[in-house]
Amino acid sequence: MGPLIPDATHDPLRWVADMSGAHDDDSPIGSETRSWRATQLARGCRDLSLAPALLAFTASTPDARQKRHAYQLMLFIVANTQDAALAHQLAARIATEDSDQDSLYTLLIGLWESRVRLSAHLDQVLANIDDPREMVRCAAIRLVRSYDDGLDVAEAALVEVVRAAYDAWDLRHAAETLGMIGGEASLAALAAAGDETDDDAAREAIHLAIQQIHARAPR
Repeated sequence: MGPLIPDATHDPLRWVADMSGAHDDDSPIGSETRSWRATQLARGCRDLSLAPALLAFTASTPDARQKRHAYQLMLFIVANTQDAALAHQLAARIATEDSDQDSLYTLLIGLWESRVRLSAHLDQVLANIDDPREMVRCAAIRLVRSYDDGLDVAEAALVEVVRAAYDAWDLRHAAETLGMIGGEASLAALAAAGDETDDDAAREAIHLAIQQIHARAPR
């Protein structure tokens, strides 16, 4: 296994292949692998000039593993630069990646973790908050917190999650999100769910959400 050459950082598709493990061959496991080193390098990337090639690649490649890593590289760039334009380009891909659970989850959780404020594609995020795939719906519920507009629609959708949550994780995440974006319309559903659940973490999240809603002026 050769070294991860600096020029690889100027060839985003080579970088993505390195991240995916395509060039690991028979290298040792752990921090000695080319994929590990490529990923660590990616975590600090701020180069927005790589985005066009990566966006084109993710739109056309049949390689699901490399596509996911290409999204991850762009999400590192978004987190490091707080670039809203690229974040919104990635949010637009939520609708097109429904059949690829790994890429969809990577987009949802990566955008939320980036902490970039979003103003578009909330409808696509809300379409996933009751997805049968647990990782997808929990990430979507959390990503709603990144929006400042359309919160009445988001609140109504999350109230339905609280009323008929798949499990305690969904209830907890929905309560936490309503604590941040909800208003008086959420209170009755939260109170009822708090009375019904036997999950301590979910009950604590509901109690905190109700306190947060009462503490701020209604929208």
